[in-house]
Amino acid sequence: MTTQKTQDYYRDNPSARWLTLLVFCVGSFLIPLTMSAVPIAIPAIAKELSANAVYVSWIPVSFLLSNLIFLLPAGRLADIYGRKRIYLIGNGLFALASLLAGLAQSIEMLLLFRLLQGVGAAMFFSTGMAIISTVYRDHGRGEALGWVVASVYLGLLCGPLIGGWLSDSFGWRAVFLFPLLPLIACLVLGFFKMQGEWFGQAGQGFDWRGSFLVTLVILLAFAGLSQLTLLKGQVALVLAGFCLYGFILHCQRARHPLVPLSIFKGNPLFVRSLISAVLMYSGTYGFVFIMALYLQLNRELSATMAGQLMMVQAVFMVLLAPISGRLSDRFQPRFITTIGCLLNVAGFIVLLNIEAASLARLGFAFALIGLGFGLFSTPNNSTAIGAVDEAHLGIGSSLTNQARLCGQMISTALVSLLLTVYIGDQEIMPEQYPALAKTVQWIIQCSLVFTLVAAFFAYTRGDVNRAQSHKESKEKLDPIQ
Repeated sequence: MTTQKTQDYYRDNPSARWLTLLVFCVGSFLIPLTMSAVPIAIPAIAKELSANAVYVSWIPVSFLLSNLIFLLPAGRLADIYGRKRIYLIGNGLFALASLLAGLAQSIEMLLLFRLLQGVGAAMFFSTGMAIISTVYRDHGRGEALGWVVASVYLGLLCGPLIGGWLSDSFGWRAVFLFPLLPLIACLVLGFFKMQGEWFGQAGQGFDWRGSFLVTLVILLAFAGLSQLTLLKGQVALVLAGFCLYGFILHCQRARHPLVPLSIFKGNPLFVRSLISAVLMYSGTYGFVFIMALYLQLNRELSATMAGQLMMVQAVFMVLLAPISGRLSDRFQPRFITTIGCLLNVAGFIVLLNIEAASLARLGFAFALIGLGFGLFSTPNNSTAIGAVDEAHLGIGSSLTNQARLCGQMISTALVSLLLTVYIGDQEIMPEQYPALAKTVQWIIQCSLVFTLVAAFFAYTRGDVNRAQSHKESKEKLDPIQ
């Protein structure tokens, strides 16, 4: 089936579109659910596998790093060898790695399988939005992407609850084994029911040198940000900058670069959407972590009470994601994303004097932040993906996910840096609670600035010309077998 026939098939078959969306929504729910459920099981893992603090810290980090490193290569491979093929491999690899992690008999083996989980997740997310964007390109793309984003948020929301229940009831291994059956079902449906294939640049070579340079940039940046107060951390960041410069030069000269720089040139919709995403995740990801500490320690709430209060944010994100996607199909996305950013700004303004804030006021602020992010995420993703031509949808999808992960890494590093400055490496005891409150205040102020600047980039990126982009997309479809 040619690319054009594949597109015609999905345009004329609503049931095929819905089946494809369902398959990706299930995976988009299960993988983030596993990601957010694993931290709840870490104490049980450490006890059974006799893991020290260093190994324990690498349980979440190993997944994040491998995910970051393989996102761009997976997107490029998807453009060359087929997006459905890479999706199916990623789905199968994540399921296999989950099975092996659930059977691991040592912490070293568990960390290896967490790395494999990260690779599978990278292959899944580098193709998911690209395929959905193509299947729903003719109509309803924003709403369809909204359901994918809502599935991600729902997985992140349910992960701690389901992970805690599984760990308490069946042991930590159940956290890894739980998603196996639905993932296998999605793999079978995808293999037998998803018709056709999506290529971008079939026959081109893979950029191994560029992939190596990206790996160096990510590893050095992560090492530098996590040890920013030390000389070796600062040196690592400088080296990361040199490697990034080398990567850009390589992409300018390579015949088939990992990231074709042409997708950035004259494309403010794409570039500013990525910048907005980095800034929004930089302003919100670490905030959730530090608030969980603050509510339990400074406000003396139980873990359950703190979780319920913070769940307000996640609930609004889940509810708004598909609605904002539908709105972005009818109205210019930049207005919706800008409103979302400004609602986040308003939420952080409400929290500026956090020590004097009542629980009701905190809940109101969480609601504003959840509403804002729910309005922002789907239209921003839709705009970014829609601004990339058909040939580069795989790498465009990867870059969109990379922006999210980079924001998360920046936010996490900022929280770690401020905790180091104000508290140091000592245990957080009652005498350090004022310092923790000071850290929270700084995080809120930084988050306010991040989201305010994100609003600027969201608004100034320009309008989406849907008629022209649809015409160009049709012209760029290659009749590849």
